[in-house]
Amino acid sequence: KDTSVLEESIQIIPLICSVITLIFLYKIIKEFNLSFRASAFITLIFSFHPTFILLSGSVNNDCMALMFTVMACFYTIRWGKRQTYKNIIAISLCIGLGMSTKQNVAELAFPIGIVFLYIFFKNIRKDKKKLSLFIKQFGIFLLISLSFAVDIDDHVLAEGVDAGNAHAVKTTGHFVGTLVEFAAGVEHGHDDFEGRAVLFFVHVDG
Repeated sequence: KDTSVLEESIQIIPLICSVITLIFLYKIIKEFNLSFRASAFITLIFSFHPTFILLSGSVNNDCMALMFTVMACFYTIRWGKRQTYKNIIAISLCIGLGMSTKQNVAELAFPIGIVFLYIFFKNIRKDKKKLSLFIKQFGIFLLISLSFAVDIDDHVLAEGVDAGNAHAVKTTGHFVGTLVEFAAGVEHGHDDFEGRAVLFFVHVDG
């Protein structure tokens, strides 16, 4: 079966992720209260950087992983200024979904953890009444982010997919099968499936 058209069409996913990444990069720049010219200049550098141009057309999970990484950084900056439940939940979801997309996104938890500790001790010295707030928020963060890190049994959510017959994912439809291939890091013109699906946690054995 000729899947060249399908592989070309699925490039819209990394393209959308690339655009969202640029939007959140601009939001990060705005958080530093730079002048309009400085903000516009930095945004232009990111917008026309070859990395984003290449990632926006690559049929793999790199662009989506980068998107969740940038989003997590943005909400971490926001949380550093305003310790709200909305921001802490957004951070944990970004890290969790990022880990589901690509496992090395988990490394982002270490620098974010340092930020958490810095803000925690800084605020506790001024107002010890905030201790309960931080305990609740850190608990929510661990609950959400670690739930994504748990190795879910493949037989509970989905069956393993054999690389020799990648089209076996028929019960969930062609669209789900396409996402499985995309998240597994399918390279153009190759039937080489290894990895874990972004949204469906389908383990693919190669």
